[in-house]
Amino acid sequence: MNIIERVLAESAGLDFVYPKDRIEIEPSFLYLSGESALRAIDEYEEIGFERIHFPERTIINGQLVKEKRNDPSLTRFLLTNQMKIINVPEKAITLHELSFRNSIIAAIDDEVARLGAYGAISLIVPPISMANCLGTGKMKMTVPETIYIEINGRITKNSTIILQYLKHYFNESLVGSGVIIGGNTIKGLNEIEKHELIQTVYELGGSIVVLSIGGPYGQVESSIKLKTQEMI
Repeated sequence: MNIIERVLAESAGLDFVYPKDRIEIEPSFLYLSGESALRAIDEYEEIGFERIHFPERTIINGQLVKEKRNDPSLTRFLLTNQMKIINVPEKAITLHELSFRNSIIAAIDDEVARLGAYGAISLIVPPISMANCLGTGKMKMTVPETIYIEINGRITKNSTIILQYLKHYFNESLVGSGVIIGGNTIKGLNEIEKHELIQTVYELGGSIVVLSIGGPYGQVESSIKLKTQEMI
């Protein structure tokens, strides 16, 4: 198993998982943000849940709480559940810096995709899936096939050239795939550039995107090696 499959297997309580397996996992954290979070809370109430299964694992964006403080569903949700409130995703990294590596973060909005830069498995889920996960602590998913992309070489200007090259090279062919990105080029990227790289691969269809300088640490379905010299 590679690093993505290993984390999924542990969360599902299994010794092994394989691509296309249907599994039930317990995310390490649930992150609520944006308008979609309100839809998830409405779904949560409609299903009939009264309390979050794992309030200690649930994080809600403080900006959402401030902007929608008069929303009745959100008010009831906050009054009956104790959870962490943060203002931006980066604060979550500060609060749980050690926990985020090899953790599974389920969210509705793609702003948490950047946590893949720190070794987390970020899952973007629809409101109904988030509602069920809030109430049960679990969610079902299909193990994706994994592609390893290794990028080597120096960046002569900035990382934009890498993003443009990836968009041209893959052209949405990553849809539904787990993607592990490694290689010595990654070492030279700053935090913002890593976030942009992760976001770009999500936009190309990746279902899970993780940076791993040391490689996939296991078998993958396909492997691609790219050199920055070829991107000029």
